[in-house]
Amino acid sequence: MSEPADGKPVTKKPAPAPAPGSKSKPVRKKPATQPAPSSESKPVNKKAASKSTALARRMTDADRIEEVFNWILSGITEHALIKKIEETWPEVDRRPLIIQAVKRFSSCEHLNPTAVMGFCFEASRDLYRRMVEAGDFVNALRAVKQMADLARKQL
Repeated sequence: MSEPADGKPVTKKPAPAPAPGSKSKPVRKKPATQPAPSSESKPVNKKAASKSTALARRMTDADRIEEVFNWILSGITEHALIKKIEETWPEVDRRPLIIQAVKRFSSCEHLNPTAVMGFCFEASRDLYRRMVEAGDFVNALRAVKQMADLARKQL
């Protein structure tokens, strides 16, 4: 309780009770502390798009080549790759990016076969774990078979 300047205590009124037979609780109105959304505010997805565009502009050529390499590695089709590059970096010529990304694949031929086999085994084991977690036991069994084949090649 608080006391105003005249010295009489002020009590807060209790919330009205629900009507008899009603199962709902009384609804209190919240004071309007926030302004109503204006029609001038931008949707969140446009802000995110502008941030990604700004980030795309700051990327170096090496970063772009790395991104294109990862897109190719993920299995994207040639048409989808060209479209994605044009949408992501409209100001950049796509041909040099694709050529440099493809050259990275040719440099992989000089890798140590034991290291590549180890990577394949670890990737298969990770896929096995993910398939078991997802309940996809058919593909989990395929991953086990692939690991067994890799192990036989090592012997």
